[in-house]
Amino acid sequence: MKDVVDWGRFKPFLEEVFGPHRRGGRGRPSWDQMIMFRALLLGVMYSLSDRQLQLMFLDRTSFKQFVGLQSKDQVLD
Repeated sequence: MKDVVDWGRFKPFLEEVFGPHRRGGRGRPSWDQMIMFRALLLGVMYSLSDRQLQLMFLDRTSFKQFVGLQSKDQVLD
């Protein structure tokens, strides 16, 4: 997919809709917008609920790789 899709083209659109990614501040930091966008695509493509998608991230390395997470990274909740 990295060779087929230019994911950088989506970043300006995501920042326009959701604003720039914030790393600091109160509470737990938010997930990167591109990671969330790719996770949403997986959920739609495989007809998964949020809970099912979370379980797939725990179970499948390919799902983590698609969204840009390493195997040691925490799973989206």
